[in-house]
Amino acid sequence: MAYDRYVAICNPLRYPLIMNKSVCISLMAASWITGFLEEIPIIVFVSQFSYCGIKKINHFFCDLNAIIKLSCSDTHILEILIVTEIVFFAFFPFILTLSSYVFIIKAVLKIRSSEGRHKAFSTCSAHLTVVILFYGTLISTYIRPSSMYSPDLDKLFSLLYTVLIPMLNPIIYSLRNQEVQIMEYFQFNSTLDVSLETIRNAFKATIRGQIINYVIKFKKSQKVELLQLQEEVDILERAHISSPTGAKLTSILKACYR
Repeated sequence: MAYDRYVAICNPLRYPLIMNKSVCISLMAASWITGFLEEIPIIVFVSQFSYCGIKKINHFFCDLNAIIKLSCSDTHILEILIVTEIVFFAFFPFILTLSSYVFIIKAVLKIRSSEGRHKAFSTCSAHLTVVILFYGTLISTYIRPSSMYSPDLDKLFSLLYTVLIPMLNPIIYSLRNQEVQIMEYFQFNSTLDVSLETIRNAFKATIRGQIINYVIKFKKSQKVELLQLQEEVDILERAHISSPTGAKLTSILKACYR
């Protein structure tokens, strides 16, 4: 989502071409697959632990911190693994996300219109707040020293990064998506350094790209409809050959001229 914001603000005219359907699916699949794979080592370790005494988990779900507190086994290796995964799968993505917002803020500051800057900043501030809340609560939950462990605080943090923030993401990241694109691009580029001819050509290239995308989608949908129609006609022809009737012949003709 941060990459989506980066492209929408820093490269607004190329947004439809860069953030096409295949790119969105690839980013989504990479997130799901990475999240699934990074949990496997932890599940393997936890499944081999021994538990004694009270076996009631003091949490909304099987949180790692709550499970570790119930285990009688040596959890030192698991704790090191958790910290390592948090660094690679939470801290580094957090730094990358913040880096993208540095470029976004630089682009917003170059917008000549104060109204355009206000709109962009109001949208980006909501995005950045969600990012900081998500990564901040996630990192602090699993890297916090054991002496500062608090079940109630863990429950609150877990509620934020597992329920509240994912619920807000679709709403916040769709705010003013169109308002922070072409208008800001022209305001940003209306300087002596960029000629009107360059801006016009860039706009024409974007429109051309959108038309090409539309034509490709239209041709794909036509091809699918043609294949479905061909299958339907084949079924009707086989039925008519096996048992010729006027009604079936009429159905074939209707299917061919639909």
